[in-house]
Amino acid sequence: LTPASCEECKKRKTKCSGRFPCQSCVARHVDCTFKRPERKVLVSERYLTHFGDSATHATTLTALLVICVRSRTIVPCAAPNQRHRPRNYPKRECPGVALHVPQLPQTSTAETLITNPLVSATSFYLKDTTGRYRYCGPSSSWSFSQRVFLLLKSAVPDYPCPDLPFHIDGCTWELSWSRTDFDDVSVVEGLPSLDDFLYLLNTVKFHSSRMLYLVDEDEFIPHLHEFYDRGLEKAKAQPLWFIQYLLIIALAKAFLTTPRNPKLPPGSAFFTRAMSLVPDFIGLNRQPNRGMQILYLIGLYLVSVDMKDAAYVYVGQAIRMCIMEGIYREPPDGLFGTGFAHQCRNIWWSAYILDRQLSSMIGGPVSIQDAEITCALPVTYDQSADALFFTMHVKLSRTIGRVLNSVYTTDFELRQSFISTIQSVLREMANILRETEEMAAKISHHSLRTVSTMTSHLTVKYHQCIILATRPLFLHFLINRLQPQDQRGETVIPVQLRPLLETSLQSAKISLRTLSVLYEQSLLESFLPFDLEGIFSSAFILTIAHFIDPALVPDMASYVLTASRMLSDIVAKGNMTAALRQKELDLLQRMTGHVVSGESSEADDGRESVSRMVSLPEQTDRAVESEFMMADEEITMSPTQILSLAEHLDLLNESAWDIGFGLEGQGLL
Repeated sequence: LTPASCEECKKRKTKCSGRFPCQSCVARHVDCTFKRPERKVLVSERYLTHFGDSATHATTLTALLVICVRSRTIVPCAAPNQRHRPRNYPKRECPGVALHVPQLPQTSTAETLITNPLVSATSFYLKDTTGRYRYCGPSSSWSFSQRVFLLLKSAVPDYPCPDLPFHIDGCTWELSWSRTDFDDVSVVEGLPSLDDFLYLLNTVKFHSSRMLYLVDEDEFIPHLHEFYDRGLEKAKAQPLWFIQYLLIIALAKAFLTTPRNPKLPPGSAFFTRAMSLVPDFIGLNRQPNRGMQILYLIGLYLVSVDMKDAAYVYVGQAIRMCIMEGIYREPPDGLFGTGFAHQCRNIWWSAYILDRQLSSMIGGPVSIQDAEITCALPVTYDQSADALFFTMHVKLSRTIGRVLNSVYTTDFELRQSFISTIQSVLREMANILRETEEMAAKISHHSLRTVSTMTSHLTVKYHQCIILATRPLFLHFLINRLQPQDQRGETVIPVQLRPLLETSLQSAKISLRTLSVLYEQSLLESFLPFDLEGIFSSAFILTIAHFIDPALVPDMASYVLTASRMLSDIVAKGNMTAALRQKELDLLQRMTGHVVSGESSEADDGRESVSRMVSLPEQTDRAVESEFMMADEEITMSPTQILSLAEHLDLLNESAWDIGFGLEGQGLL
């Protein structure tokens, strides 16, 4: 072991190259993490005995110092009247003996006690109108928006706001089915012709194959031809294959059609037919690989119709089956054969990508730690462009897991300080950004200006990872912003943290710009939820940031309008979930504008109401609209910029106020 070995090499007792990422971790396809060296504070015996002479001095030492072992920093205890006191600590009246620590510079309250209001040891719930308590996961975008509205509602209780929580998971569409079997001949009625199905299969492949292994065509297509020859007899002989066939039709119909019934999602007729035939686990486990594919196809459909909780359960079952079959480890080619081993790897990574995405969306922990996974990345056994995109989705999903395990963890012993965590994530993401740029350069047509949906979706997913990692900071500063002016001080955001927040906002802007290009080409996904999630979370965080400090997003109006136009486009294609998200954004603009208007009536601070800023003439043609949406500001993000920010945070780690991201839940929430 070298003196600067990474944590993974220390655990495995293997030689480490000492550079990030180390060669050993790259070869094993695992996360590489370097622990910052411990800094010890040396105190003379005379200095200690000075405070050990009496019980009074001992009490003073306990009351006036909080020793943060994990951050290796000694932080002055907040005075009793400071409002940022951690909620779980009782107030202490300190004796009138002043303790001077000359090594530590004085810092403001905002700098010394930055806490994560999204995380606590106790689960956070909101009671809905039916009396059911709804769990609010810490990393969930829905949970984040509900907490923001709860804060705003507390600040302006007279404002007409819907009862919280609203837009609850699973309430957008209606889906129900009853159990049936193959004795009912209606299960094979109304099916597409063979040629039509091949078109539907290619449609689903186009929309999802870059992040999802759909079927092994060498195996699937012969069954398909046999089914169109033998009909119901073939369906009875291969029930799992037929269920997979129905799910592909359901997804394709959802991609291609607009729902006629506002209560039923597109493709629901074929989806419910498939679900009525799905067996229990024992039946699925008779053909494990096909059973896993069925489960994550069900999850993909459910998350697309805003039933994320149900989708999480089905994809979680797929993950459990993968673990039971051992395919999260590297499959032995010599035992399985090359083709079957590749199929196992593709199934594993498909379930892995969806599981990480859903864990983030509902606010749940990851199902398996990356250190346990040794399955080879797609690009190592497949040199196609699709495999390259597939691999990038895997790497971004790993980063999502890293964020969930660090920023959103409640385990104080395992977590790093917040600054160190962000540093590690940023360095990893700088490498991913470099790989993404190299991949885009390989597949681009240099003589033409083409729009790639695959590259665009990777770009958005990349920047959503940055927003996910930094979103707790915005809620922390929103809590501070909503305090009375005489309590929050002159500056809501410490100057040291502005570059980090600006980077997050830059990611939000790039996400919206990237998606707006797809919108101009009519390439926005109207069924899969990931474009919608990117639009909503980006516009939501930009609106909050502008409310906290208008200087952070001076051009907020153009980006809010961009998001509104794109959401309207998705709504016009029949996505009712987009209509609900649009209402949430509109409510956020009106409530923050109401707060600002109330402050302006007391003392004019020169800020415009958010709701007034985004108003435009209703009659605008598309050219004028596009020109307004796309501001002249040039927004780019390079790997060098990401690494520079990480180095900037490294300097912050030297300051006395870096005590990590605390885990005590805020009383306001």
